[in-house]
Amino acid sequence: MDNVLPTLVRDGIALAHVKTRRFWNRAPETVMFPVVWITGRCNLRCAMCSQWRTLREHNELEMSTEQWKRFIDEVADMRVRVLTITGGEPLLRDDLAEIVAHAKGRGIPVHLCTNGTLIDNRRAGLLAASGLDSVSISIDSSDPRVHNAIRGADCHSRAVDAVRCLRAASPRIRIGINCVISSRNVSGIEFMVAFAEELGADQIKFDSIHTNLMHGKALREETGKYSFCESDMPRVRQEMERLRSAIAKSRLLSNSQYFLERIAAGPGANGRHLPCYAGYISCTVDAFGRVSCCDHMTGEKSLKNETFASIWRSPYFKSMRDDVKRCRECCWDSTHGELNIRCSARCIAAQWKQLFRELDFYCAKDRSGKT
Repeated sequence: MDNVLPTLVRDGIALAHVKTRRFWNRAPETVMFPVVWITGRCNLRCAMCSQWRTLREHNELEMSTEQWKRFIDEVADMRVRVLTITGGEPLLRDDLAEIVAHAKGRGIPVHLCTNGTLIDNRRAGLLAASGLDSVSISIDSSDPRVHNAIRGADCHSRAVDAVRCLRAASPRIRIGINCVISSRNVSGIEFMVAFAEELGADQIKFDSIHTNLMHGKALREETGKYSFCESDMPRVRQEMERLRSAIAKSRLLSNSQYFLERIAAGPGANGRHLPCYAGYISCTVDAFGRVSCCDHMTGEKSLKNETFASIWRSPYFKSMRDDVKRCRECCWDSTHGELNIRCSARCIAAQWKQLFRELDFYCAKDRSGKT
């Protein structure tokens, strides 16, 4: 972490630019945290998500390898800080390692979100060779029965093995665990911290089950039995207090305290609304190349027909940013919610030490010399 200070200065200048542009309602010259949904296909049937419902005939409409590379080349010139690749299940694409390697060749740190079920020794080796910086694997419980019930398949052992395969393939890759908190696994959720430590993970992040953002496509009657109602909240608050205590004692990087406190408060709680920076500090691109501010919105302009820069700076995207500024949705997806927290001066001042650790996890010195 010897180059952290100059990197923080650079990032601070970029963040100041983003905040200024948001204030004046203008497109920033940078996009720091693009998130790409590289495929809509998935091999699981998770209770909180409907990505697996993607129609097979849509597969051929997904962005090609070369189209993704052109996008990466464009954003590489816009001071990207971290490129996050998610899905669906990204490893269903045979060209994933090639796309990661292309981004790394352009100097972009890459983070991968996966359910881990397709990572064996061979694929772990390919990801390590691609230069992948960090990966988050979805595990919702240390109890295989609970995890499998939530994820709709007998897959707990494969997700756990993925951590071990990646660790064996490359000690350089930072490994995180993603855990979605629901009524099915909230009891004893604090034990996930020790479980992640035993696996040798570097990070554990928690989300609360929700039906906004990408999960808005999930059928509410299916997710209902996993969602929290008002009568559940006293128990949820007790469990979250135990979780925060476990995290405080752990070596693992985790969510901001503010984010965890909002989960404990419940989805209907009133609280200070943080300004949203979707469309300013971040954007999303779906499998078909449609660009939007966040995954709660469906973009109408595609990278198949226009350049990213032309979309990013267009009046159309400005109108989408206006919608973001009017939005009062409570973002339970940590990707977006945590970015908004990180843009808050109050939160930066309170948790500056965590920013150093996050910098090391997602985009530290490339463990081979470059940031």
